[in-house]
Formats: sequence, C-alpha cells, structure tokens
Amino acid sequence: MKYYTLLIALLVACLNTTYAEPSQLDKYKQNYVEQLIPLLKERMGTELEMESEADANEHVSTIAKRMAECQLIAIAVYPQKYQDASIIPVANGEDIRKATSNVNAMIETDIKNGELSKNDLKTITETATEKYKACLN
Repeated sequence: MKYYTLLIALLVACLNTTYAEPSQLDKYKQNYVEQLIPLLKERMGTELEMESEADANEHVSTIAKRMAECQLIAIAVYPQKYQDASIIPVANGEDIRKATSNVNAMIETDIKNGELSKNDLKTITETATEKYKACLN
C-alpha cells in the first residue's frame, strides 16, 4: 500500500509541474494586458480622444484586463498541452502573437499526426469562442 501511495504522489507531482501554476496565470494576465493595451489604444484611437489621458488609460486597461480573464476561460476548453503552450510562454514574457502562432503550429502537427481530429478542433474552438463571448458580455 505504501508503494501505491508513493507512486500516486510522484505521478501527481510530475503532472502538476506541467500545468500552469497560479503565479503563472497572474503573470500571463499581466503580460497579456501590457501587450494588449497599445493595440487597443491604436484601434480605439478616435473613441479615446474624447476622454482625458487618465480616463482613456483606465478605460483601455479595464478592457484589456477583462479580455485577459476571458482568454483564460476560453483557453481552459483546450487540452492541457495547448493551455500550457498558450499560457506559459506569455507568462514568461513572450509575445502573444508568437505564442499563438506556436500553438497553431502545434495543433497543425497534431492533426497531421492523427493526435487531434479537425472535428474535435472545430468543437473545441466553437466552445472556446462561446465562452469568450459570454465572458465579455
């Protein structure tokens, strides 16, 4: 019995090292927001002109934070390896677009290797999109 308990404890410890930890999720959100704010300011240009600089910054920051939270909710629908590949690089400061491109390449490879079907990907993506939209509303 001792050996089974030890084996289970070791497996749990090994599995937990691959999952994004709470501190990584916080770093992910922080880096996501920092990278998203300039893009939002650019896209919302004329809309922000009506606000003071401080109000515009707060407005964009609030939107970016909400988008980061919603992104994590959407990512949670994907298999763990895609979650980790999405979250950990951004948590470590990698560009969101580069991380997304890497995950997309991983998914393409997995489809080619038969590890993921196009139908499963479609279902996962639709569910993630629904969760993201519901979160933003």
